[in-house]
Amino acid sequence: MSPDFQSDSQYTRARLKPTRLTQEVRPMVADEPLDPSSLAQFYEHDRCPRYLKQRVDPGDEEQARDWNESYTLMNSALIGAGREFEAQAIEALAENAVRIIGPELTDPEAADVPDITIDETWGDSARGRRQQLQDAINTAANCTPADETVPYVLLYQVPLSGEIGEHELYGDADCIAVAPADCIPETAAHTGTDSETEDNTNAESGAQPTIAPTVGQLPENVDVAARVIDIKSARDQRPGHRIQVAVYALLLEQTLGEGPDTIPTCHIEGGVLTRELATETALTTPFVVPPFAHEEWGAVVEQLLAANGPVSEAIEDDLESLPYALDQVCNNCAYKETCATRAAETPTGHESLALLGIDA
Repeated sequence: MSPDFQSDSQYTRARLKPTRLTQEVRPMVADEPLDPSSLAQFYEHDRCPRYLKQRVDPGDEEQARDWNESYTLMNSALIGAGREFEAQAIEALAENAVRIIGPELTDPEAADVPDITIDETWGDSARGRRQQLQDAINTAANCTPADETVPYVLLYQVPLSGEIGEHELYGDADCIAVAPADCIPETAAHTGTDSETEDNTNAESGAQPTIAPTVGQLPENVDVAARVIDIKSARDQRPGHRIQVAVYALLLEQTLGEGPDTIPTCHIEGGVLTRELATETALTTPFVVPPFAHEEWGAVVEQLLAANGPVSEAIEDDLESLPYALDQVCNNCAYKETCATRAAETPTGHESLALLGIDA
C-alpha cells in the first residue's frame, strides 16, 4: 500500500471527518484506494462498468463540458438528513459504551456531528490504528457486566485499509461495537419489509446471498464479538449496504490478523442500522442491530475484486469502450446525464443502442 495511506497524510486525516462533497460525485485522485461505498454503489447499479469508471476514474469526461447534474453535488438536503440521522444513531449507540474511540469532533455544535465524548482519537498511522484496534479487543475481553446490560467498546468512524483481490481499499466504517462474547444475547430476527427480502441478482454466477438476518448464538471458543455496523438513513436495507459492511468486515479481519497471536479470539459480524430499525427498536446497545452472514457477502466482494474481475475490467478499460444500457437502474444514477448525452450524440455508434436499453 502506498506510504501516504499509512502515515500522517492530509488524505488520511481528511477521511476521518467526511467532507461535504461526497464520493458519489467526487472522482478519486491518482493512486487513491477504492472506497467501500464505491463498490457498494457499483453493485447497486447492476455492476454497471460506466458507473464505476466515472466515479473512480472519469478521465477527461468530467471537464468535457459544463454538466448540469453529473460530477456536481447531489441533493444536499438528502445528504444533510442522512448525516443528521447517523449522528443521532451514534449518540444512542454510544450511550452505554464503556469507552469510545473516534476522530476528533471539530464542530460538536453541528447537527450532523454526534454529541458524544471521545475518550481516544484515532492515530495518524496505520500501525498506530492497528494497535488501537487490538487494545480495544483486549479491553472488551476484560469487561464485566455491572447488570444485565452488555458492556462494550464503541469504535466510531473506524479507518480501515487493506487489499482484497487485486485492489487496495480504504474507508471509514460508521461504527464497530466490541464486547465479551459471553455477554452477547441470542440474536432475534428483525421483521423486514418486502424490499429487504427481494431478489436483486447482480452476480453472474447466480442469486445473491440471502438478505435475512442471522439468528442464533456465537461460535464456541470465542472471546470477543465485534459487530460492524453501517448506518443508513434509508427505510429499507439494500444489497449494496451488505456489500459495504462485508468489505469493512474483511478489512477488520485482515487488520486483526496482522496482530500478535496473544490477542483474544474475535468473531466478526456485520449489521445495517436503517431508519426503520431505529424507529422500531430501542438502541440501548449496538447488539440490537441484527447481524447477517457477512461471509457469504464477503465471497461476493472477493468475486467483484478478483483479478480480471468486474471491477478491474471497469477501471482498466477506457470509458468510451465500456458497454452500457439506459434502463430503470439509471434513474437514480449520478451519471445518467453523461451516458444519455453520449448515446444521443452518437446515433451511428454502438452507444446509441443504449437508448433502447440494449447493452451496447
